[in-house]
Amino acid sequence: MPVEDVGDDRYEDAVRRAAAAARDAPEPATLKSHSTCAECPFYDHCWPLAVAERRIEVLGDVWTSVAQALHDLGLHTIEALAGVEAGGSA
Repeated sequence: MPVEDVGDDRYEDAVRRAAAAARDAPEPATLKSHSTCAECPFYDHCWPLAVAERRIEVLGDVWTSVAQALHDLGLHTIEALAGVEAGGSA
């Protein structure tokens, strides 16, 4: 089934409405990985705080599922993760 072209004006209007809806949404409670957060309208607010707080989510190899597993172990910061001994706990 072919997709009908809606025209530039209608497309741009839909993009503006979607962006406004995202801006008006509540700030997410959960920090995600960088690749996910970078697309969020709150990125410029949340990500610098995460970096300043040295949250584990700012590490490149910590994806959302990994972050949740680390949080479940009580690990939320780079320092807490660094304090864990291989094969054991801090």
